[in-house]
Amino acid sequence: MNAAPVRSRIAAAAARAGRSPEEVRIVAVTKGHPLERAREAAAAGLLDLGENRVQEALSKQEAWPDAPVRWHLIGHLQRNKVKLVVGRFVLVHSLDSARLADALDAAAAAAGVVQDVLLEVNE
Repeated sequence: MNAAPVRSRIAAAAARAGRSPEEVRIVAVTKGHPLERAREAAAAGLLDLGENRVQEALSKQEAWPDAPVRWHLIGHLQRNKVKLVVGRFVLVHSLDSARLADALDAAAAAAGVVQDVLLEVNE
């Protein structure tokens, strides 16, 4: 896995925008790939890994408990899986309803954690 070309393109785009490339976080999406690919991504310096299925992500997390990575949930989250997600992901990218926000808030409060999310807003 060679992340250098991607990093080079990010650096060029950041320079054009007058920004630092350190402000950009690459999330390597490992959904549908075996744990070995996630390990290869981490070895290449890609320490933010994205999964879109809760069960697949939890399976990888359990098989690699000392992973030096930050896990991201990038797929749709169902309310019945909220308790499984809270505190296990550095960022939930798919908060798309008030009901889901309430469920995440309640689960995070019960677990004593703050769960960072990206909020989807449709006007």
